[in-house]
Amino acid sequence: MKITLDIEDGLFARAQRLAAQRGMTVDALVEEELQHALAAHPEPIPEPAPSAARAPFVLLTFGEGGLTPEAEAKGLHRVILDTYDQAYTPGADIAPPMVHDRGRAP
Repeated sequence: MKITLDIEDGLFARAQRLAAQRGMTVDALVEEELQHALAAHPEPIPEPAPSAARAPFVLLTFGEGGLTPEAEAKGLHRVILDTYDQAYTPGADIAPPMVHDRGRAP
């Protein structure tokens, strides 16, 4: 399994040196040391509750709406990319809405 860890620079440098001394990768060193740490604590770790026990996700929507004709022609992904800088630049005006209720004039 691939994961991402945030490790302090000095600690990572030490791990790199130790791994090199042992002729192994840092990944192998971390895995080996994690196995040693877990072996030192043999009590069972409770399994997480099965995800089936959680209520299913329900996306709430309101009314009849959708993309504006302009956004529909461009595609939602392109609209998001085109408006991102404008909408999230400090001090800039918010981009015009690209989603509206089709029952009302935009």
